[in-house]
Amino acid sequence: MAKSFERCDDGRQRCERVAAYDVPDYWHGLAQCLRGLRDRWSRDGPDAPVPVGAAGDTEVGVATLVRRQVMLEMATGPVRFAAQGRPVTDLRLDDIFDARGTPRRGFDRAVLLNDRGVAYNAMGQSGLAYFLYQMAALADRGGYPQAATDTAFYRALAHGAIATVLTPVAEGGLAASHPCEDDAARRCTWYHSITRRDQPTEAGATLNQHLHAVRDLGLIADLVRKQRWNEGIDFNRAIAEGLDQLAFSAGSTRPGAMPNLRDFLSPPAGQARVRWAYYGLNPTAADGRRAYFLGFGGKDCNYHLHVLDLLSQILQRAEAQGFLARYETPLLACDSALGEMQRAARLRSTHATDSRLWSTPTAGRDYACPRLSAGAAPDDDNDGFLEKRLAACPTPQR
Repeated sequence: MAKSFERCDDGRQRCERVAAYDVPDYWHGLAQCLRGLRDRWSRDGPDAPVPVGAAGDTEVGVATLVRRQVMLEMATGPVRFAAQGRPVTDLRLDDIFDARGTPRRGFDRAVLLNDRGVAYNAMGQSGLAYFLYQMAALADRGGYPQAATDTAFYRALAHGAIATVLTPVAEGGLAASHPCEDDAARRCTWYHSITRRDQPTEAGATLNQHLHAVRDLGLIADLVRKQRWNEGIDFNRAIAEGLDQLAFSAGSTRPGAMPNLRDFLSPPAGQARVRWAYYGLNPTAADGRRAYFLGFGGKDCNYHLHVLDLLSQILQRAEAQGFLARYETPLLACDSALGEMQRAARLRSTHATDSRLWSTPTAGRDYACPRLSAGAAPDDDNDGFLEKRLAACPTPQR
């Protein structure tokens, strides 16, 4: 759906109405919108026309539309900017950039706020940062008059978005760090992420969202290295800290303590006594039942498989970067939490037609995974990395 918004010149006197897409779901929606625009730009160049308007009767060059789209979303109510390392203030987009994306002043963080006025969603922040870095890389190819300004504009926004993920919660960011219990020289870090906008940031311990942030840090690191940009961020260290939290922390032993991977294992379920991954955990809950499933049919199974795919991507990159060895025992052993999760997924593919063997216990009922057709490949770990690593582990029996 098209949406018009007001764009003014540098003097903020002359304004015009311009068209862009009406994107729901804040930054997560914007990232999905940018995916298609990225592909069009990459394939057909910055001037490739894209239809906008309710009737599709107006066309805009893709580079121009991307700039409009990003400016529109960055000017929405929940977005603020923090300058010079200070807490988030009332700074908005037009305090930071003019209508062409030229900077008016510096800033450190770009923040999507929740209803409590604080950062809350590491997955949204990291996902948008990655797409903005991709837009910066496309603009960096040149080929249109605004290219240099756009490159700097997208790159600055991307850096501000990912910097929020790596900033401590006490300073308005999303990182909860502490010395790992088994080795104080290591830092264990949880990247808070929660979908609900009315909950405190500290309640955000959704497993797939934490993993999205860790995975996206690797995607960004590889992209900025390819572009030969120096972002002043040790991405591999941030990734290792996120993995260390899952592998080496003591976990959710008390209210306020961040979880490790084993905290997300459900009790044994089904005839084969397999263990499934909880969707999330609320570290602020006072009782011992802080982990939870979504409880919506096959979504719990789908998220279990998605977690495996994300971990596969993260660990493959760790192997390529030379720091996988530290996770061999805590994450890739047969009796590890990841080993348990992989066996559940393997059982699903081996006994695809018998839902009794691969159901998840939720709210007193069993919610089965969507059925696989006979002989179909499982949709977790698509490249087979985890299956190869855990091939010697026993398969649950009927």
